[in-house]
Amino acid sequence: MARKVFSKKQAVSALEKLGLKRSNATHHIRGFLIDPKGIKLFPPLSVNKGSGDLPPRIQRKLQKGLRLDDSEFNELFRCSMKKNEYFKIRESRE
Repeated sequence: MARKVFSKKQAVSALEKLGLKRSNATHHIRGFLIDPKGIKLFPPLSVNKGSGDLPPRIQRKLQKGLRLDDSEFNELFRCSMKKNEYFKIRESRE
């Protein structure tokens, strides 16, 4: 099955929905997720600014960093996954 290609705008929207706390970066949107308990989650997440599609390599890095399988990652980027659902999935995998 072919991997769905997402745009950089979709990536930023999905990460902001999860509460991405941005750090200062000129050419990237970079930051950490903070879980409901106030703990900074690793690894840091980063997406290049601009328009266009996310390269497959970057999509895989984001998916791995978010600890989601393919279907969950697609659901998050289609914006049908809620923030609390994501943190429940993440907590179950730690």
